[in-house]
Amino acid sequence: MTGLSGEQQAVLTADLQSLAVLACAGSGKTRTAVHRLLEVRRRLERPRGRVALLSFSNVAVDTFRKDYAALCQARSISALGRVDIDTIDAFITANILRPHAYRVMQAPRAAFLVSGSEPFLKGFTLPPPAKGAPPISVKDIHVKVVGRQFVFYLDHFGHQQELDRTEAKALVERLGRVGGYTHELGRYWCCRALVQEKRLREVFAHRYPQILVDEAQDIGSAQQTVLTALSTAGSVITLIGDPNQGIYDYAGADGAYLRGHSAKPYALSTNYRSIPAITAVAQALSGVAGGTDRAGRPAPFGAYAVACDPDQLDLVIEQFRQAVETSGLDPAKSAVLCRASKLANTLSGDTASVGAGAVRLMAAAATARDGVGDVHRAFKLAAEALEQSLLDDAPRGLAVQLSDPARHADLRPVRRLVWKFARSPVDGLPGASLQANTEWIVRLREVVEALLAQIEAVSGLKAAPNLAMRLAAKALPAAPVSTLRPAAARALRVDTVHGAKGESLDAVLYIVTKAHLDALLAGVGTEDGRIGYVAVTRPRDLLWVGVPQKILPTYRAALTAVGLLPLPDAGTPVRA
Repeated sequence: MTGLSGEQQAVLTADLQSLAVLACAGSGKTRTAVHRLLEVRRRLERPRGRVALLSFSNVAVDTFRKDYAALCQARSISALGRVDIDTIDAFITANILRPHAYRVMQAPRAAFLVSGSEPFLKGFTLPPPAKGAPPISVKDIHVKVVGRQFVFYLDHFGHQQELDRTEAKALVERLGRVGGYTHELGRYWCCRALVQEKRLREVFAHRYPQILVDEAQDIGSAQQTVLTALSTAGSVITLIGDPNQGIYDYAGADGAYLRGHSAKPYALSTNYRSIPAITAVAQALSGVAGGTDRAGRPAPFGAYAVACDPDQLDLVIEQFRQAVETSGLDPAKSAVLCRASKLANTLSGDTASVGAGAVRLMAAAATARDGVGDVHRAFKLAAEALEQSLLDDAPRGLAVQLSDPARHADLRPVRRLVWKFARSPVDGLPGASLQANTEWIVRLREVVEALLAQIEAVSGLKAAPNLAMRLAAKALPAAPVSTLRPAAARALRVDTVHGAKGESLDAVLYIVTKAHLDALLAGVGTEDGRIGYVAVTRPRDLLWVGVPQKILPTYRAALTAVGLLPLPDAGTPVRA
């Protein structure tokens, strides 16, 4: 695709007023948002006003920043000044929570994030909800806004348990009085600050007269409260997203806020990502008509429903891998998607965390680094082990402070040591392929002792007593720490639908149960249906939906009706 389509051009040239842009999957939302951002900045008359483009993942933010810089370079204009591109949570944290929320929190200092592992949080609990259950930690409390009231609840794998509002609010506010907040409660305090301080709303709206939000179907109830407050104060809000991809109902993000933002929404209705066969499936499931920009491709490309044995999923995955490679598609840009993270982990070869206490955190760090390639998570877990158990009288919030060198410059020497430890399986955290209860734990004790000595030398922080007990082999198996294969060694990526949201992939195998299949075929009226819609709209060229073989014959007609065909016989040309 070159240039902008007519629909995209209409968004670009629209007046500087509140807009809603309803965009189907693959319709060029990123491209449209970046061009609109540059145009709004160009037309903005307020000399000190800024424009913000916000999204929900660091991956999306990095893409926006690169594309915006490239667009500015192509136009020979400066990309700097008066533009902020960030995640919505990072944006409100930097501009509202940290500099201002301490006043409504009644805290003596700027607000600070707690990870949940800090020892002092043991005193921030609610009574057990039932006999024999553990106390409820403040780190597990979620919050949403219902009817202009805050509702506190627990989330048990998507099932919400509402808490006594008075008790939960008192606990949250007690943590607030020392300046602490969790990721979830940070939104609560942003809402409180904006609602209670009119002057803050006015100053913020003056500084950010234009705010654009991508993936706006993911805006939760607390974030809606923040945006509504800013809109009332004068900020112009533009929302871009696909209501049919609203898959966070538990947070109030079901696409309704996006749909109701404007009486006359703009539309992006042409799919530039997928071949017509896949686009037709998406349109049949959503009930939304639209166009497709790509030409059809012959089999084996297309959209298919295939049989799979739930007890032998590796067989259909291998069959899919062969189809991807035979088609000339890139396995590294293809994925097997499923609903449950437990199933995704199992298919990847992951195992449950092993060990206890600090050892458990270190084992999880080794798995994150060696199995997933996530060194940043390995660093965070190692830092939590240091704060929680391995350092004597560690500063409150140390793990979080180590992740924020800009605000805690005095800890930079410690941060460098922990990063080096987390990165290197040779000189630092032992590799997850070592046998846990022998080689790995022996090596862990050696390198942790060395790390603690280095930390004391640069910071004065001392090792906790009884390190041998803190680094015991308890609950370690006579097996590798993790059997999760390195990402580079896996035939295909395995992930949840939520984990692949927002991506474009060459090929997707979506594995479903009967319940998931029923929801998929019923359309996008429920969250389960929308999750299925997200899965089938990720691939560009090849879509397989893996259906349990016992029920496939019963569902074959319904699957064919929405465009999910039987796999063609070898040599049979089928246009997709």
